[in-house]
Amino acid sequence: MVKNKIKIGDVFGQWEVIGQGNKPYYSKCRCTCGTIRDVSNRSLCAGDSKSCGCNKEYLKARRKESSVKTGDRFGMWEVIGESSRPYSVMCKCDCGTVRSVYSRMLLAGKSKSCGCNKEHVKTTSKKISESNLRIAQKKVGTSINGFRIVSIFKKKGENVFYCKAICPVCGKETETQLSRLKKNYMCVNCNRNNGDFLREIHKSCYVDGSCLPSIRSRENGTVNKNSSTKVNGVSLQKDGSYRAYITFRRKQYHLGVYLSLEEAASARKEAEKKLFGEYINSHQGWEDELKEIGKRHKKKSEKRKELKQDGN
Repeated sequence: MVKNKIKIGDVFGQWEVIGQGNKPYYSKCRCTCGTIRDVSNRSLCAGDSKSCGCNKEYLKARRKESSVKTGDRFGMWEVIGESSRPYSVMCKCDCGTVRSVYSRMLLAGKSKSCGCNKEHVKTTSKKISESNLRIAQKKVGTSINGFRIVSIFKKKGENVFYCKAICPVCGKETETQLSRLKKNYMCVNCNRNNGDFLREIHKSCYVDGSCLPSIRSRENGTVNKNSSTKVNGVSLQKDGSYRAYITFRRKQYHLGVYLSLEEAASARKEAEKKLFGEYINSHQGWEDELKEIGKRHKKKSEKRKELKQDGN
């Protein structure tokens, strides 16, 4: 079937059909360079064979002409001749090193020297680092964001500057990165004091396994935003009924299932009066204690701001 499609005189690339081949499903073809050869009809129709190969030699010669030439420079490399290694040329670096380098590495810009440039970059970067350290040392004795800098140094294997500074709030010496002083408003010791403040609040609010402010908010009518019925402690069942429950001291108590929302809400309110009322009445004075803790923290924060302003 394929054989009948090809006729004498048909042209496929550089091939011209001049007759029938000696093998079945082959045609006798002549290339533009004069070569005569039997070529498979399938290869001709599919475009797999377009010449005898003379085109490849032409492309090779063209590619060789446009490739790396003697005298060309690529970074610190200078091409000095051909290499015995395939697809490579002999190059001489500015430092005097002679080496065989792949042409594609030179053309792509991936090879620019023998490696001597890396040592130069290392030396240069070391000089820059030492210069930056000398510049940073001038900040010793000055204040940044209220922190008075005592000393500046570098740690081994790190490219950032560290400093020892006096905190404007507690007056203690702290160690931190020099760049972080502009963002810091307290040192590690002050953060510990802040943690003590949070522990005081937790101690006054959480008593006997329950949270006093949370219970107070439920008594005042604050509704949980995740409630589907908009009533605390009442959930809608699949059959349309309402289940009432209450959680106290990390335990949930089932109050019953009701047909109407009003009945379930009233059952919940009765349970709140019984459990929450007794609990709140037995722990009087916690609100005043919480206010005093807040006042003390406010005074400390105001003092911190004053000290920072004086330090700046």
